[in-house]
Amino acid sequence: MKLVKTSKGVSIFNKEVDYGESFVEECINNKDKSKSQTFAIDSDKNIYIGGCGYFRVDSRNATCYIHIAIGDPDYYNRGYGADALKTLCNYLFNEVNIRKIQLEVLAYNVRAIRCYEKLGFKHEGRRLKEIYRNGKYYDECLTALFKNDFKYHYDFIYIDEEQ
Repeated sequence: MKLVKTSKGVSIFNKEVDYGESFVEECINNKDKSKSQTFAIDSDKNIYIGGCGYFRVDSRNATCYIHIAIGDPDYYNRGYGADALKTLCNYLFNEVNIRKIQLEVLAYNVRAIRCYEKLGFKHEGRRLKEIYRNGKYYDECLTALFKNDFKYHYDFIYIDEEQ
């Protein structure tokens, strides 16, 4: 197993996890890891708290989509999501040679949108009443981050762990 330590000491590592969402299942079930990869997010106390990853890699245009979820509310607003996103984006821009990362988020998820904007993601569009949840349709915001707009470039520390 390959482990990456982030700037806060949070671990992001390869771990196949099923969140039950179709776009994440696409990542997990895709055998070609050059097209998608899912990572677990560990707290600084080695507690699994969520996941992130990339999918729909378009090698010709050097673009991809990403996803992230912190599942445990005790870890919301503590910087874990932002740190994991910085690490994931840094990896995609500098190791995978992606030039544009795309992200879709439900319009009501203001906390997430604020986090994405702080990292440099820009609003590119909006799909009206796109997602049905709990008896109601919600808008979906389309955002993107270009490599030259990303300001958190740093070297990785890779640790091989066999477990």
